[in-house]
This record gives sequence, structure tokens and C-alpha cells, in this order.
Amino acid sequence: MPIYGYRCEDCEHEFEVLYRKPSDVEKEEPTEVCPKCDSLKKIRQINTGTSFQLKGSGWAKDRYGGSSK
Repeated sequence: MPIYGYRCEDCEHEFEVLYRKPSDVEKEEPTEVCPKCDSLKKIRQINTGTSFQLKGSGWAKDRYGGSSK
């Protein structure tokens, strides 16, 4: 499920919209309104995504496995 970030052009409020499937973006994007001011003017933001990190024993920064033999 894609999540898109938007910034309202009128009030500068930033918000995210979760779409059920990628094809819904084209259908629903024009009708999405700012939750703060109900404006239809919005700019899609480039999201950086999540900061996925592997932690714990057995994980190395550039390879999987505990030993460097």
C-alpha cells in the first residue's frame, strides 16, 4: 500500500495519504483535500521512506553473518 506525502499550497500543512493500491492514486489524488483547511491545492512531497536498520548479533553493516573468517 503506497503512502504519499503532500504539502498544502494554501496553509503549508504537511500530511500523508495511504492508498489501498497503486492504481487508486490516479483515481483519488485529485479529490484528496488538506485535513487542516480543506484545500485541493497540494504538492506531492518526496518521502525518504523508513530508516530500516538491522540490529543485534549476527548482522554486519555490509554482509550477513557473525564471523569475518
